[in-house]
Amino acid sequence: MLALLLTSICGKLMAQLNQSATGWAAYFNSIKLGDKYTLINDLQFRTNADYQKLQTLLPRISLNRNLGGGKQVGIGYAHIFNKTGNPAETEYVAEKRIFQQFIISQQIKNTLLSHRFRLEERFLPVTTLNGAGSSKVTDHKYNTRVRYFTRWIKPINNKESGFSSGWFTGVQNEIFINATHFKNVNGKIFDQNRLYGFFGYRLSKKTDLELGYMNQFIKTNAPKDQMNHIAQIAIYNRF
Repeated sequence: MLALLLTSICGKLMAQLNQSATGWAAYFNSIKLGDKYTLINDLQFRTNADYQKLQTLLPRISLNRNLGGGKQVGIGYAHIFNKTGNPAETEYVAEKRIFQQFIISQQIKNTLLSHRFRLEERFLPVTTLNGAGSSKVTDHKYNTRVRYFTRWIKPINNKESGFSSGWFTGVQNEIFINATHFKNVNGKIFDQNRLYGFFGYRLSKKTDLELGYMNQFIKTNAPKDQMNHIAQIAIYNRF
């Protein structure tokens, strides 16, 4: 009886969502610049629904100062190319984003735990259609957003502290909260949540390969919210 009730509730909740399947490919690297500074970069490719075409190209960079004890503060910039929601538009337009962050990394026996608090100043493009699928950015809308990210990694069949190679598994979650200018996004404080589970293989202390599933829930200003089922492949490098 309880199982039937839960199935009914879940079915009604899912019916209130727009759902799609997408794919993300990502490359992350960190480069130590002496004892005090670390340069962190990532490049992500994201498809639209049903993997039909490239929807988003996301390059991002930050410079972080090491505070000791696994703590860092940093500032960064992202220039995010997106296809707009208008099907007649064929070009990509860019969101410009400045951000500040505070990172905590912990090692508990042979598990790794990290937290990241990020504040973003977002400049969202406003476009008009010029004909023949050409878009022109005519203005920008501003939004401030807060993000909290946590990631947990555990080696499989490896009790070594700070393991250098082998299989691992993990889970991460990131919540996004709008802090200002709500009307320029979805009109709400809550923006989205990303829950991600993964398996990976550490080739060396410098390189990880990872494959996982992400559930992305987005609060919209439309009658239905959005849920994306994302297959992600990622490469991590540490220099």
